[in-house]
Amino acid sequence: KKSFAHEMKKRGLNVGVEIAIPGVYDTIEFDVAFRADIIVNSAVIVEAKAVSATLPVHRHQLLTYMRLSGLSTGLLINFHAHPFTKSIVRLSL
Repeated sequence: KKSFAHEMKKRGLNVGVEIAIPGVYDTIEFDVAFRADIIVNSAVIVEAKAVSATLPVHRHQLLTYMRLSGLSTGLLINFHAHPFTKSIVRLSL
């Protein structure tokens, strides 16, 4: 995550790593319900994985982060996949 974020920063993007996302359950407010791996330009959530195959649960995780953060665009990237270019999934709300 940090290397990927560093490369994006070198290209002039505003990047945050491990950004806290608040949430509410029932009547309880949580300052940190989840942590987004990377948020780029306050517009795109990037969920970074290193798994043999992404599963539906990974997409659902990213969609949850997107809903809670109010961001409508997300990227699910599997750094373990080959070829790498086929390991990027774009999700929208």
